[in-house]
Amino acid sequence: MQFKSKTNAIKLIGYVNSLPQISNASQYAIEFKLTVPRPCDKGERQYYDVINVYVSDHNTVLFCKNNLQKGQTIIVKGELRKFKENNTYKVCSSDISIQSSYNNRGGK
Repeated sequence: MQFKSKTNAIKLIGYVNSLPQISNASQYAIEFKLTVPRPCDKGERQYYDVINVYVSDHNTVLFCKNNLQKGQTIIVKGELRKFKENNTYKVCSSDISIQSSYNNRGGK
């Protein structure tokens, strides 16, 4: 399934917090956690948000299983959705890429 809504689009750059696992919602989908740094000025404390990422597109699932490693910086594009079975919000993505030269630590 492609997630390309123009009104609910989201793009996150962060660090893989957990390796992809089979999703509870579907045996053909995976989920993992992404740690996203909040913007901050120099000298301010850095805060992070942990976001659940849901992937169901077959090619993207294979890419994630074969290429993602914990701590790796990636770009996730998709939609923010609410899942009814456990009342949680997740970023549903069919577009994930590895970012090799991103460093947001230390502020703007």
